[in-house]
Amino acid sequence: LGRIGRVYLAALDDDVVASFDGMLLYTPRSQLEHPRPGVAITHDEASMLAALAHLSHVIIASATTTHAVWMDRVVAAGVRNVYVEKPASGVAENINRWSREAEAKGIRIFVGFQRPLHPDVAQALDEVRHLRAAGELTPAHTLELETRDAAPPPLAYAAASGGIVMDMSTHDWHEAAAALGLGLEDWARAPAGG
Repeated sequence: LGRIGRVYLAALDDDVVASFDGMLLYTPRSQLEHPRPGVAITHDEASMLAALAHLSHVIIASATTTHAVWMDRVVAAGVRNVYVEKPASGVAENINRWSREAEAKGIRIFVGFQRPLHPDVAQALDEVRHLRAAGELTPAHTLELETRDAAPPPLAYAAASGGIVMDMSTHDWHEAAAALGLGLEDWARAPAGG
């Protein structure tokens, strides 16, 4: 299981896990045998593909280069709720095709940002929200952000990630919105300079 997949797995609340009929985790790596109670694991891609027809929720948090492949599979299988770590694809036609298929099949697709779930970032955002609520921060007029991972990603990941703008800068925008107490939709509609 990759580092982003581990963040999502850790962030799932036990009550959420218990509310599902079952949870299946697919990882081609074999080092994670028992991720947590209530979660089964498979390392066999064919088993995961066969299971898709029976799943109501899928989280795609694999390497960036595999998102489009798994989105094709999951949407074709008709999984009703799909959460994919950004970017779902760097190709606009893929996004448009999935949107059309999702609308026709009643599928909900969410493109997610794992950053606020990461313990270090979550703690920092909680502190900012607390200071804002207490009136100890003045309104933001200029916000400067710099994204840093605790450790550099593996070289193979960095080479295929899409680069710093596609892979990391989007986190800056998301963290800024979270720090200012705006949802991404609210933030996208916010007037320039406001």
